[in-house]
Amino acid sequence: FRTKYQRTPEKFDLIGYDCFHLIINLVSDNKAGINRENFVDTISNSSPYKGIYRHFKMDNSRFNKSTRLLKYWRGVLVPLN
Repeated sequence: FRTKYQRTPEKFDLIGYDCFHLIINLVSDNKAGINRENFVDTISNSSPYKGIYRHFKMDNSRFNKSTRLLKYWRGVLVPLN
């Protein structure tokens, strides 16, 4: 990180890395596949995650069911309906 960006990572850089790394691990480990319908259930049923910045356990109390998934496409955040 320091070599590429010429700075020390800040708290939100590390939190973003931890969150994305958790999701990538769940997607790659899930042989059945993850889709919109089972995404929250897959994350909430995951094992506790030990990240670089913090350790956390995801469960149903940590999700806002009205939250929308977004993708970054051609420089724009696009809601996934």
